[in-house]
Amino acid sequence: MWSDNETDTDLLGVDRLVDTLVFLAQEPQLRPLTVGVFADWGSGKSSLMRMAETRLSAEPDRFLCLTFSPWQHEDYDDVKAALMAAVMNTLQQAVVDERGRLGQMAHETRERVLGGIKRLVRRINWFRLLGAGAKGAGALALLAHNNPAGLALAMPALADVPEIVKGTEEVADEVLKEDQKEAAAEPIEQRISDFRHDFKTILKELELEALVVFIDDLDRCLPNAILDTLEAIRLFLAVEKTVFVIGADMRIIRHAIATRYPELPGQQLEIGRDYLEKIVQIPLVIPPLNAAEAEGYLNLLGCQRYLDGERFNTLVACAAENRRTPGLDVALNEGIAREQLEGELSEELMAFFALTARVAPILCANLQGNPRQLKRFLNTLILRQRLAQIRNVNLDMAVMAKLMVLEYFHETAFRELFGWQRGGGGFAAELGPLEERARRPIEGHAEGWLADPGLVTWLALEPPLAGTNLEPYYSAARDRVQLAHDTPRRLTPQLQEILGNLRSESAAIRRQALTTAAELPDEGFRALYDVLLDQFQRDPRAIGEQIGTLILTLAQRRPAFTPALVRALQRTPPQRIQSAFAVSLATTFPRDAIPEEVRGLLREWVKLENAPGLARAAQQALDGLARPRAPRR
Repeated sequence: MWSDNETDTDLLGVDRLVDTLVFLAQEPQLRPLTVGVFADWGSGKSSLMRMAETRLSAEPDRFLCLTFSPWQHEDYDDVKAALMAAVMNTLQQAVVDERGRLGQMAHETRERVLGGIKRLVRRINWFRLLGAGAKGAGALALLAHNNPAGLALAMPALADVPEIVKGTEEVADEVLKEDQKEAAAEPIEQRISDFRHDFKTILKELELEALVVFIDDLDRCLPNAILDTLEAIRLFLAVEKTVFVIGADMRIIRHAIATRYPELPGQQLEIGRDYLEKIVQIPLVIPPLNAAEAEGYLNLLGCQRYLDGERFNTLVACAAENRRTPGLDVALNEGIAREQLEGELSEELMAFFALTARVAPILCANLQGNPRQLKRFLNTLILRQRLAQIRNVNLDMAVMAKLMVLEYFHETAFRELFGWQRGGGGFAAELGPLEERARRPIEGHAEGWLADPGLVTWLALEPPLAGTNLEPYYSAARDRVQLAHDTPRRLTPQLQEILGNLRSESAAIRRQALTTAAELPDEGFRALYDVLLDQFQRDPRAIGEQIGTLILTLAQRRPAFTPALVRALQRTPPQRIQSAFAVSLATTFPRDAIPEEVRGLLREWVKLENAPGLARAAQQALDGLARPRAPRR
């Protein structure tokens, strides 16, 4: 299996971005500089920053690097002060370490620098004591950037600073003794200015080219911690000879800014964008993987599992070279690996290459090219195979991978297939005609699985499953067919946000989320819609009885997904469906364009004996469809 931690080994082909980041850090005329490494969660931001830090740290006479995670501090410390303290601690350690060049400076210079660091640490402790008044310093950032929101936010907080300091019961004795007079006489603006001046002086004394601070996990923090981190950079630390590298999802950062500094009525301002542009001078965006890149990445993961270190490193270097070769789509596949290793490939690795060639395009499209999600798919695949082996059950990895694709991206169909194989003693006879039909061009009207392009692609995927005993494979995935599933965890951050807004108590937020959802690409819409359909099947009255309205409205706006809606309704216990839902279903679509699948479902409901209310409502709906329209006047 594969670790989810950051790595120094470039399997994603981000070396060009690493080169760019190192180049920016080395350019003196750009400092002070803040670079944003922006991408979705799991896209390789941490690994990219780690590679850049390794490169820069290889020149300790020029660069001093540190990594800081505000997420590790937000629950028990003031994040702004914690970042400043981490910088001071790194400087102090470099000065006292006699093995490095900084530790070999003249005695007088060393004592002067250490004394300056001590004074800055004392100031940091004073800033820590501000506690709730820290937002005043943050509001100064807006004032400095000519933002009219800053004045209203800053003045009350700054006015309260003396009372906050005096009222703090846990003030350290040392800070009180040394700073009591200054606290009363020196305004916070002056303290910030003095801090920056002293910090700049220390960096000049050290004769470094640059202090490079890598800030990771910022998008895991709550909005206040995110803003505190950005304000610490802008207000206190961004001086000459400093470079800050922030790795985050840009959408999370903008959302955090919006929670503290909402848009002002009547002002043509985009505060989130403008604020971020003031903090981050140069953005570097990691693009999602395309299908060819995803295949190369998965193949490298397979090589990492099945090859020794030397041969694996050979293929990593080969893949890096191939990415720089125009016209070569896949950086590494079986043919390339066989050529590089002179034919020395195990059967396991060859099977892995064949597997990734089949599933990579589907995984890439449905997981939005996210490396972490791709890796988790493989980890789940390997784990299930391993657990089956412990029970002395041999599972074909290709079969299991194909079923997992269905499970991940077509949950309702996965459950339907479960019912087929359970009724057939492990064999799903219904698959045979579907798989055969999917391998030929589909012309004219199609129903059921064949009406869904994603399912047609899945049916045509090798190997065919009609003659395979699927029971042991479903046994390995029994949590997926017996327990409430965790599909929302597999959604991208964007889809999770849309899902949350669809469940909002605010009608306005739900309306906006419906519009956003309806405009999603097919892959994203399918993933989101499957979650809602599954929730309806388990609880038709969920979200304050709004779930039914949601799935109908989305089907109305995306008619191609009506077959998925009908299949989900067929699997929902009819006794749990409100009678009025039948009428709502019939009126969702124009009378002259009611999908045949919907008419068929209503006819099925009419025959229900265990849900008489739903049966009567379905008959009423059909009667309404058959009734001639009143002539227009």
